[in-house]
Amino acid sequence: MQALKQGTGVRRYTVILVAMLVAGGLALFLTTSAHAANVSVTSTADITSTCSVMGTLCLREAIVAAGSGGTVTFAPGVTGTITLNRGTMVVLNPVTITGPGASVLAVNGNNGVRVFSVPAAGNSAISGLTITGGNNTDGGGLYVGGAMTLTDVTVRGNTASGPAPVGQGGGIFVDTGGSLTVDASTIGGANAGDGNTSTGLGGGIYLATDASLTMRNSVVRGNTATSAGNGSGGGIWCAGHGRVTTSNTATITGSTVAGNTAGALGGGIASGCTTIVDSSTIGGPNAADGNHALSGGGIFV
Repeated sequence: MQALKQGTGVRRYTVILVAMLVAGGLALFLTTSAHAANVSVTSTADITSTCSVMGTLCLREAIVAAGSGGTVTFAPGVTGTITLNRGTMVVLNPVTITGPGASVLAVNGNNGVRVFSVPAAGNSAISGLTITGGNNTDGGGLYVGGAMTLTDVTVRGNTASGPAPVGQGGGIFVDTGGSLTVDASTIGGANAGDGNTSTGLGGGIYLATDASLTMRNSVVRGNTATSAGNGSGGGIWCAGHGRVTTSNTATITGSTVAGNTAGALGGGIASGCTTIVDSSTIGGPNAADGNHALSGGGIFV
């Protein structure tokens, strides 16, 4: 009988110990994981009281839990809008975020914060999401410091504002040395409020010195760089003006750049870098398709 009690006690202790290890491991994993994992978001919430409930995994926690090289997906039924209530989604390790579709799920900065900040070196990717409602001095919707690929992503209704030299990249800001690939995606949109806005350079996309852009089968539409003196590159700004050499490149293939506006230079594209436009449309047949600026309505180089 005594042996049975000891055995039962050991068994119970082991179960409790495993539960503690699992719980402790999960807490550590959510805060410091460096190992790749595949995790699934189960809620559109971004409130600590909800996201800390056992069995609930929110996007912010999932990004950390995925670890370097991990993948974040979304459980069936996770649709609608994730409204940020705890600040910018910061991605410190390269991850892949695979959403259910840009028309199905949006992440919204609530017009108060940048939506995603991805300073991580290495290759990150976002697909199947809308990035909207972001607001920052630079990169209202998305900041890219490493290599980022967007596929089936809509970046719309974001703002970068402030006196020069800030107010750059209303939709996306790609920092020095960063690279952005945009595939089958939309930067801005045709409806009122869809466009991204910067007070300075790059209403849709801003490429810093020695950054690069590869765009395929995508649309840059309805974006604005507003300042009459400094607002250039309504759709896309690629830095490099005044430099003797630059490793910046922008390659645009099978895409449309239309309906963008700049207060100064380059309504569609203002480029000081090596820019290749292949099998693409700058403007269009309708009045709303035209790109407008003080100089270089379509492209300023």
